[in-house]
Amino acid sequence: MSAKLLELRLSLLGIRLESDSAEPANRFTIAEFSEGGGKRWTAVWVRIPGHVVING
Repeated sequence: MSAKLLELRLSLLGIRLESDSAEPANRFTIAEFSEGGGKRWTAVWVRIPGHVVING
């Protein structure tokens, strides 16, 4: 099994942006896991600022 980290940048409209784009973007870190048989999985870490989380 192998893994690699990728950074995905999406515009505010949800369009994928190149890493050198100056357009405002949301960034996501994606981990892509693969095995020798060709199966692949992904995991996404989502960052949420503390002031956005509502305490109930």
